[in-house]
Amino acid sequence: LPAGLLEFLESDDEVPKDDIDRLNTRDNLKLAMEADQKDSNKILLAAGKGLKTAKQQAMKTAEFVTEKTYVYSDQARKIAEKHMELALTHWREKMGSNWQPGI
Repeated sequence: LPAGLLEFLESDDEVPKDDIDRLNTRDNLKLAMEADQKDSNKILLAAGKGLKTAKQQAMKTAEFVTEKTYVYSDQARKIAEKHMELALTHWREKMGSNWQPGI
């Protein structure tokens, strides 16, 4: 047996009544809950960051599409007016200047 244990067993000292627990107690449940909470916080932060990035990208895309739609709409209107004017010019030449539509 170790010498320290033998000395303790043969000692006449009294056991202290208000001694602290010197065993290394490990609360596995508490440790597991803390680890889960840390991991879930990281996951939630990553998901939030991903959503924020996706929202910003969607806004940029929507602005780009809207801008291009206005540009293409204006160009289409101008081309349509040009073709309509050309068609009316041919119509007027064919029908004569005295032609009046029947209302």
